Amino acid sequence: MATDYSDLRTLTTRFHTWVEGRLPDPSDPGLVDAVVRADATPEQVVSLGLRQDAILFAPEHLAEKMTPATRATVVGYAGELADNGAEIAIGDELLVQFESYSTIEYLTLVVPTCVTIVDEYDLDLLRTDVQRAMNEGTFPAHLLNPLVTFAGLAEILVWGPPATNEGGVRLTEAFRGELAGPAGLAARRYIAALRALQLASTRVDENMRVSGFGPTIVSEPARDVALAAPFVLQADDASYYVVEVRRNLFGRVDPVVAEIVDSVNSGRTPPRHTLNALGIVEWGSATAEALFDRLGLTLSRSGSASDQS
Repeated sequence: MATDYSDLRTLTTRFHTWVEGRLPDPSDPGLVDAVVRADATPEQVVSLGLRQDAILFAPEHLAEKMTPATRATVVGYAGELADNGAEIAIGDELLVQFESYSTIEYLTLVVPTCVTIVDEYDLDLLRTDVQRAMNEGTFPAHLLNPLVTFAGLAEILVWGPPATNEGGVRLTEAFRGELAGPAGLAARRYIAALRALQLASTRVDENMRVSGFGPTIVSEPARDVALAAPFVLQADDASYYVVEVRRNLFGRVDPVVAEIVDSVNSGRTPPRHTLNALGIVEWGSATAEALFDRLGLTLSRSGSASDQS
């Protein structure tokens, strides 16, 4: 079915995908959208080499001028791309607003909101929130709203090279430095856990705790757990769920399965009674891979091939 580029929901989804640095269709790496700023030129748009089924978002006053320079569908937007306080709209509909990590908690969120890490104040608050999540298992309530996302999410969670172009929303150098430092893995895992909890909140009306954060199933995941590895969530009603953030997978699982996944994530051998319940005689990497494959989950370790794509 052909994409309806007049449908606002389609345009909103594609714009949010671009903001996060993701591809519109992961199975088609050649399809890349672009967003240009007010100082863009037709020559720059030509150099992007966008396909006919791509979308070029351009400022309204440039949309007509840019149309002859590309095969892509050109969609005009109002507003300005900025790290904090900016809004982007198409027609009368607001697509997204941009807020820094330290200011978003003071907003009433009614439209999709993109979080940016702008300055040292944002980084200090992020470090505090990460440490609290690790120690207590609690996350800022305002960031669990499904309307919230992070600029450059694909780069933060190491989902491969950013799909954005040179005019896009990029991570600030200060934030990149933080992610590359000693606290980087904890910050990345914290943001991935936020995404997992968002997915859960749209499907289950229960408070959730995330394994690896606070006094839950395990206290700390193994250091080599990849960001693509699934999360184990435990609800207040003692039900268990597994979430794969990268593929937006969410499902309720038996406690035995939850313990297996959690053991793999934490680098432990599952308890014998758990293995017996699944009819597993010997445990090893091949057994883990076969079990994860049967469950439809990604068994991913830091530095593995699946973690780089």
